[in-house]
Amino acid sequence: MKRILLNALLLLAGSTAFAQLQVSTKSFDLESQNKHKGWKIIDAGIDEQTQKTFIKFSQAVCDASNGINSITFKGVKWNIDQLNFDNDFNYINTENKNYSNTEEALKNGEIVFGKKYNVLMNNITNMVGGIAMPTGPIDNSFMFQNIITVRPV
Repeated sequence: MKRILLNALLLLAGSTAFAQLQVSTKSFDLESQNKHKGWKIIDAGIDEQTQKTFIKFSQAVCDASNGINSITFKGVKWNIDQLNFDNDFNYINTENKNYSNTEEALKNGEIVFGKKYNVLMNNITNMVGGIAMPTGPIDNSFMFQNIITVRPV
C-alpha cells in the first residue's frame, strides 16, 4: 500500500512539474502612437475577416463654439483609432475614423459607451407610466431608435 501511495505521489509531482507553460510577452509603447493621454480603450480582439489582432481607442472631443458672450455646445465628436497587429503582436498600421456626433458613432457600431449600459434617471416619478423605459441594460441598437417620454417637473 505504501508503494502504491508513493508511486502515485511521484507521478502527481512529475506531472505538475511538466504542466508549466512557457509564456512570452511583448510590450508596445503607446506614447509612440500618441495614445498615452486622453484616449480610452473601447475594444480589443481578433478581426474575423483579416485575422489581425486589434486594439480600438476612442477620444471624445467637445464640439463647442465661442461667441462674444456665450459658448454654444453642439455635441460630442468622436475620434476612433484602431491599432492593428500581426499574429506575433508586431505593429502594422492605424486605421482612423472620425465621427461628427455620438449618434453617427453609435450607428456605425462603435461601442463608445461600452457593450451594455444602464439608463440613468434623475427621478423615477417623472416617468410617464414607464412607457418605453428599458427594464435592464441597453446597447447601441436602442439608442436613437426609441423615445423615452418624461414629464416636466
